[in-house]
Amino acid sequence: MAPEAEEQDSGDGSEDAAHNRTGNGTAESESEGEEDEEDEEEEPRLGYASLTRSLGPVYRNGDATSAFLVAGDKMIIGTHNGNIHVLSIPSFQSLRVYRAHSASVTAISISPFPPPIPTGKPDAVSRIAGEHLGTPSQSPSGIKPSTPSKSPRPPPVPATPSNSIHIATSSIDGNVCVASLVDTKDVTRRSFGRPVQAVAISPDFKNDRSYLSGGLAGSLILTVGGRAGTSSTSTTTGGAVATASGWLDTIGLGSNAGKDTVLHSGEGTISTIKWSLSGKYVVWVNEQGIKLIRSNLHLEAESGHSWQRFSHIDRPNRPGWEEMAGVWKGRIEWVDEDGLESDEDEYAVPTSLLSRHTSTLPADVQSSKRPKKLKSIEKLVVGWADTIWIINVHSRGSVTSKEPGGAKPGRAEIITM
Repeated sequence: MAPEAEEQDSGDGSEDAAHNRTGNGTAESESEGEEDEEDEEEEPRLGYASLTRSLGPVYRNGDATSAFLVAGDKMIIGTHNGNIHVLSIPSFQSLRVYRAHSASVTAISISPFPPPIPTGKPDAVSRIAGEHLGTPSQSPSGIKPSTPSKSPRPPPVPATPSNSIHIATSSIDGNVCVASLVDTKDVTRRSFGRPVQAVAISPDFKNDRSYLSGGLAGSLILTVGGRAGTSSTSTTTGGAVATASGWLDTIGLGSNAGKDTVLHSGEGTISTIKWSLSGKYVVWVNEQGIKLIRSNLHLEAESGHSWQRFSHIDRPNRPGWEEMAGVWKGRIEWVDEDGLESDEDEYAVPTSLLSRHTSTLPADVQSSKRPKKLKSIEKLVVGWADTIWIINVHSRGSVTSKEPGGAKPGRAEIITM
C-alpha cells in the first residue's frame, strides 16, 4: 500500500509543477502583451459633424452634390442640376447661388488660390448674407437662375479682398463657366462640344484671363481671353461657327470670343488638372499616366520653356488598369508645406523677439528662423484608384543632369508609391 501512496503523491507533485510552469508562461505572455500595448501609439480621435442640416438649400428639389472645393473662408459646391453654391465657413452662410450648367458639375477651380485671408471680422460677410439665407443671387448674363425670378434680390457680395475671386466650373454638358463672385456681369461660358471633366483656372486670371480644361475629347486645352457677359464656342470643336469665329479673330474682326490652344492630346480621357501653388507648374492625369508641364507664369530667365512638358509617370501595369484607367478619376493635391505643423513649432517666438533670443534656441532651429530662400521643390500627392504617389517637382535650377535636347524646365521625382 505504501508504494502506491508514494506513486500517487509523486503524480500530484508533477501536476502541480506543470501547473506552475503553465501559470508562469501565461503570466509572462500577459506581461509581454501589456508591454506591446504600451508601445503601440493610440489612434488619434478625429472630431466630425454632419453638414447636411447646414446645407438645406443645396439639396432643395432633390438636387445632390457632384463637386466641391474648400479654400480660405469659402466652400464652393457644384450640383447635379448644374447649380453653384458659394458658402462662407465656418458659419455655412450662403453668399451666392447661381445656375452655371444644365447638367452635373464635374470640377471647380478658383483664382487666386488660395484666396486672400479675410480682413476685419471674419463673420461680417456671413451676417450680411445670413439675412437672406437660401435666397439665390441675381444671375449673371447667360446663366439661368436656380429659382423663380420673383424671389427678392439679395444684397451684392461685398468686394472685400477675400471675396475678389473668380470661379471656374466644368460640366458634362460640355461647357466651362467662369464667373466673378462679386461682379455678376463678369462671366463667360464656353462650349467645347464634349463632356468636360476637369478645369484649372490661372492663378493670375484677373490679368491673363486664361484657364485649362480637358475631358472625354482627350485634349488639354489652353483658353485665353473671352469677353465678359458672352457665351462662345471653342475653336477646337471643328464646327462652322467655331471656324468662322477663329478666322474673324485672326484678322481683327472677331468679337474677342477667346482663343484655344491644344497643348497635348491623344492619350485618352483627362480626369484631373491642377495648377501648382506657385503657379509655375501644371499637372494633369489622363488614361496613360501623370504629366507635368511648365506654365507661362514666373518664367523670368526661362522664357523659352513656356508650356513645355517635362515629365511623364506611367500608370500602373496591373490587372484592371487597361480597361478602367479612363473611368477611375485621379485626385491631385499640391502640398502647402508652410501650413503643416512641425516639431520646431514649439520653439516659435514672436518676430520682434527673435533677434534678441535666437541664442537660446537650438542651432538647427536658429537656421530655420532665418529668411527662407525661394523654394526650388514643390510637392504633390496623386491618388488614382488603388495607388498613391508622392512626387517632388524640382525647378530648372535644381536639375543637374543634362537631358538630351537641352535643359528641361523641371524634373519630377517619385518619393513613394
